[in-house]
Amino acid sequence: MACRSWRFALALFLLLSIPAVSAQQRPVFQATVAQVRVDVIVTDGDGNFIRNLSLEDFTLYEDDEAQEILSVQLVDLSEGTVLRLGQPAVPVAIAAEGVAADPAPTTEHAPTAAPLATEEVPGAATEADLAATDLGAVIYIIDGPSISEMTKNRFTLAWSSLLDQTERLSVPHAAYMISGVGRIEELSPLTMNMERMREAVRKLENEPLLDLSLQRRLVDFYNYMAAEQSLTAGIAGEDGGGASPQGNEPVSAAVAEAQAEEQRELARSLYTLEILTSFCDALAARGGRTALVWVTTGVKTTQGGPFTILASNEDRASLTLGIPDPRAMKQMEHLQHAANSSSVSIYAIDPTPINQVRGMAVDAGIQTVSEADFASGRSGSARLSSIEMDYAVTGLRDGMIDAAAETGGQAIIGATDLAEAVQTIESDTGRFYLVTYAAPLPEGDGEYHEIRVEVRRPDADVRARKGYVDLAVEEVQQRLVMAALALPGTVTGLPVHAEVFRIWGWGERKTLVLATSIEAWKVNTGFRADGTLGASLRVHVTVTDQDGELIERADDDLSARARAQDLTSEAGDQPGAGMVVYRNGWMLDPGTYDVHVALLDEIAGEIGATSLEVEIPEVEEGWRTSDLMLVTTDSSIYAYPIPNGRFVAGQKVGAYIEVKDGKQPQIGGRLLEAQRGGAEGSDQAMPRTLRVLPAQRLSTKGPATYSGSLQLPENLTPGKYTLEIVVSDQAAGEERTFLVPIEVLRPHYAADGGFIGSS
Repeated sequence: MACRSWRFALALFLLLSIPAVSAQQRPVFQATVAQVRVDVIVTDGDGNFIRNLSLEDFTLYEDDEAQEILSVQLVDLSEGTVLRLGQPAVPVAIAAEGVAADPAPTTEHAPTAAPLATEEVPGAATEADLAATDLGAVIYIIDGPSISEMTKNRFTLAWSSLLDQTERLSVPHAAYMISGVGRIEELSPLTMNMERMREAVRKLENEPLLDLSLQRRLVDFYNYMAAEQSLTAGIAGEDGGGASPQGNEPVSAAVAEAQAEEQRELARSLYTLEILTSFCDALAARGGRTALVWVTTGVKTTQGGPFTILASNEDRASLTLGIPDPRAMKQMEHLQHAANSSSVSIYAIDPTPINQVRGMAVDAGIQTVSEADFASGRSGSARLSSIEMDYAVTGLRDGMIDAAAETGGQAIIGATDLAEAVQTIESDTGRFYLVTYAAPLPEGDGEYHEIRVEVRRPDADVRARKGYVDLAVEEVQQRLVMAALALPGTVTGLPVHAEVFRIWGWGERKTLVLATSIEAWKVNTGFRADGTLGASLRVHVTVTDQDGELIERADDDLSARARAQDLTSEAGDQPGAGMVVYRNGWMLDPGTYDVHVALLDEIAGEIGATSLEVEIPEVEEGWRTSDLMLVTTDSSIYAYPIPNGRFVAGQKVGAYIEVKDGKQPQIGGRLLEAQRGGAEGSDQAMPRTLRVLPAQRLSTKGPATYSGSLQLPENLTPGKYTLEIVVSDQAAGEERTFLVPIEVLRPHYAADGGFIGSS
């Protein structure tokens, strides 16, 4: 999978303008008791997990008032069990791809969404039991601009070692890298596939860093100062008295540059905190406990800092350190609230070796500084190893410590055995107590409510989220959509199928056609105000260029664009046999574009998302074709595109193509067995022909443009196939072949025999 990247800050700005869902569109959740779930990790003085607690051992407070605890469960995903205290364990169904069950959704103050699938769990009897089977996740975010190549390599070695010792993943994992200001690299979306995570490690190993780490920049800044005339006199004073900087241009320039460096570090820190906050918002669409592993050397949350200390000629005792920066503290608060509201625990890891964490003395041996100068304090190198410098540098890790402490995670700084530290995070994610309590009224007040969990054990160390923001449903939905569009790789709710096709528009510009679909039987249907049956679905799309500029955006009611027969079957008010399909199109100039799609089920509060990258090439001379597009042909109004080659048995489907500057183009092909790979020329590489599709001429569409559709065989048996389409133009001496994998979905029947459709 190619490494995806996009400009993040601008995308967030654009997404902020997405309109909120109106009050008339507020989802109708199933009638359940509003609940808040808190995952709690309890360890003894040696850091060992305590397994023998009972419900009576827990006390929970919201806003300093004791709450009635509805249930306490011991979740151990490594063993595949959920033990409701006082009752037998309930097995957790974890399939090869990490599928768990949760057929009965709950309404919570902290927003939740569907797990990876919805299958029955044998033995599950109560809603509380089912709630415990929601899977968590582990999301790695590597803060590239803050770490050095050496630090990155130390972490990747530990990460790779952990994966080598792991047989399978117990929860989905994902990995991202902040590669520069405004850009994120997706190393792997959420997956249960071990090989994908190993590939993410390899991508990180091969990712070149600019080495903008604080340590490197301090060394460069010192060398810059050392190159200035009268630097020694300006910083320390040759006579030991500390010369005044007044009228000293080199020193004034150094101080100005130090202030600029501090502002750059603050800007980087604010940007990083903003990214983490948005990740937490996106992870609200997941159930269970999510560990956000933040690999960094820290963020700036105070005024002043190490560059100011290095450039200043003031007496050390008068240096003002540790004054909080209001902007950074505000963003840190936003991060903590977002994490706690989404059941995200932040694990902040600084992979820097312990001897470099303790201070900057290692940098004092710069070649340009003599030992005599360093020992006598006659140069700026003395400040590199000063108490003030150590305080300023280690203070950059205060934000890591605070974020971890406030969200029930851990800060891992200067760990001798980094692989063991990473293993601790994995263990925490798969083993914890789940405490559920009834949420106090009123709901949706938009305020932050503090949570405190106590355990009646004298030696117990308790880690849990410290609160949540009680958002109204409309606000929850808006944030979910924003997060899903910004970070589609973190959302695995509704199964969204999407594909883009390039066909010819007016003149020489190409039209980008987006097709999005979801199986009708996976849609929550309900009655509209006028009494007609519909699906409460909204689709949100953004099209951005490689600079993050918004080119197109769409926010539509998907049910209004779906055909009635796709939503209703002969059996009555049940989902139909077809696909709920959305299509849109835009004429675009040549370039590369990112298309992000989010699909929101407003009844269940579930969301799914995906992203696509498409290149519109420069206009070519001579004979050329559009992309091959599968379309439905059983509608008298629209020919709906079919994304990813998936359609239900019984649908009439054709393969649509356009030819530019053709002479006598025609389209033909074959239906083959599913392609299984293998070496070229082998039996596996040449699947057996099932049906020949006779060629037919294309019709004239416009000036020098031809188009047409080749009908696929009707009533195909459910299964997977390969479609070979050949577009030939003997008069022009041109030919092009397409190989398209298709999947015909199998219908099934309801308990009463009514046809409702299924995969």
